[in-house]
Amino acid sequence: MIQPKTWNNMSGTTKKSLERMIKTSMTMSLQDAIDMFRDIIKREPELIPAKEHLRELEIRKATETQAKPEGGMTNFLLSCKTALAGTNYLKAIAFCEDVLSKNVNNVQLLKMVAGFSEKAKAYFIGIDAIKTAIHFEPQNTDLKIYLGSLYMKDDAPEKAKEIYQELYDNAPDKNTYKHLLREAMNAIDEKEELARQRAEELQNSNKSKIQTRDSQEAIVQQLLDGTIRDVDQAKLVISELSKVLEKKESLDVRRKLAEAYKIAQDYDTAIYHLEFVAKALNAFDANLDKDIEKLYVKKYDLAIQAIENNPNAYDNAQQQLTDLEIARMQFKLERAIIRSNANINDAQLHYELGLEYYDCGMSEEALKEFTIASDHPRWQPQCTYYMGRVVLNMDNVPLAVEYLSKASEMIGLREPNYKKCFYYLGIAHEKNGDAEKARQAYERLFKVDPNFLDVASKLS
Repeated sequence: MIQPKTWNNMSGTTKKSLERMIKTSMTMSLQDAIDMFRDIIKREPELIPAKEHLRELEIRKATETQAKPEGGMTNFLLSCKTALAGTNYLKAIAFCEDVLSKNVNNVQLLKMVAGFSEKAKAYFIGIDAIKTAIHFEPQNTDLKIYLGSLYMKDDAPEKAKEIYQELYDNAPDKNTYKHLLREAMNAIDEKEELARQRAEELQNSNKSKIQTRDSQEAIVQQLLDGTIRDVDQAKLVISELSKVLEKKESLDVRRKLAEAYKIAQDYDTAIYHLEFVAKALNAFDANLDKDIEKLYVKKYDLAIQAIENNPNAYDNAQQQLTDLEIARMQFKLERAIIRSNANINDAQLHYELGLEYYDCGMSEEALKEFTIASDHPRWQPQCTYYMGRVVLNMDNVPLAVEYLSKASEMIGLREPNYKKCFYYLGIAHEKNGDAEKARQAYERLFKVDPNFLDVASKLS
């Protein structure tokens, strides 16, 4: 059973290589880019970001050319299925990728890929295939049921429940989907119960280890394993590691103490330890600074929540809420500026600073940061989208159309802001007086999500 590789768990070398290839594909013809990523997927079918980029390219080709599945393909596919059924299923999937690179909108072929993936127990491949099929047939309930079943087999009953719930809510005959919904909910309950039992067993095991082993070794190992789940465990860890710290100074122990204090919701002490570490380091650590920022933000959130839960206990509660929200926003902006200034060549930090400027309504500053970050291929699609949003807010409609049009060609179906990109592209075209292009943008969005905001009424 092969395991999927994502941006988070692939090696640094693979990540850099894939980022370069994605950037290179943007300068190639669409078919050449498809061919390149098809070959990658045939070699490494577990490489999720490459598969997603390939599907985005294939979908763009099918959309732009309005291609239909080739005539006579059905019999050809059935003969292939018969020939390949007894062979290596991953090889069968690789063969299908050759055909999909020319006909990604062939739903029967995508279902065949899903079938092979089940036999190979590589359910994530089948999930990708059926999600692509649904892109072309969004009203096909059989495909949605199939997708739900794949999620169930992939131990993701929560996602299956979302699909079945939507089908149940929209169905004239609720009984058709009631049993599927019940199965998913039962599977969720079983999964949660199993997780609870494992956590309980782990907790008992850890307590036993603490009693029978050297305390420092047991506690540190517990932290390294990431098994501290509740306040009681956190307090136990704090007690033991504090003794360790009294005997010998250790920045690593302070980091672990900060994590334990965070779980215990003692944010001030967690901040103290992380800021101690930050001062002791010889160089600025952006990730450490983000951890410190999150703790301060937690304090703001708690203060805001306290007022919202009991406004009558506060004088001028609404003004206090406003002041806290502004202070929270300004604090996040200040931290983002410090990180970006300390790492001027880090595109991600420029992008994150752009987001903070954007949230603060500082358009010129946001545009500058997004422009800098857009030079990096990984951040270019999102930056281009936000550049379009910024200039649209500034009423520079022609430039907004330019940026959002570019972003719509780069942002993948499963990336953040995909739907928003086409929505605001439609708005930009409307403001630019081009009703036909606005309608085309809204139609692209409607095919993906007919319930997104007011897109349906814009097309009525």
